Amino acid sequence: TAEQVAECWDVLTEAGVADQVVPVSYMNSSADIKAFTGKHGGTICTSSNAKRALEWAFEQGEKILFLPDQHLGRNTAVRDMGLELEDCVLYNPHKPNGG
Repeated sequence: TAEQVAECWDVLTEAGVADQVVPVSYMNSSADIKAFTGKHGGTICTSSNAKRALEWAFEQGEKILFLPDQHLGRNTAVRDMGLELEDCVLYNPHKPNGG
């Protein structure tokens, strides 16, 4: 939900890394999540351009917050871009500070 995304961003801000993070959201996200993404300098992607969106995002910042589809984000990063699965952190809104 948009509330969970805002909480995640608060955790990133408190950790001092939000300024290094670029949000990338899947096209089927809610309007609120898309608005959050734009507000924070990110982009919207489809499954067919996810790799290009991630490449662009890495040009903008050091880290990416991929919303809301963890599988599309991780699969693209690992399979298509050669990142390690360990480099992909999963935020869990049901755990303190996202786990």
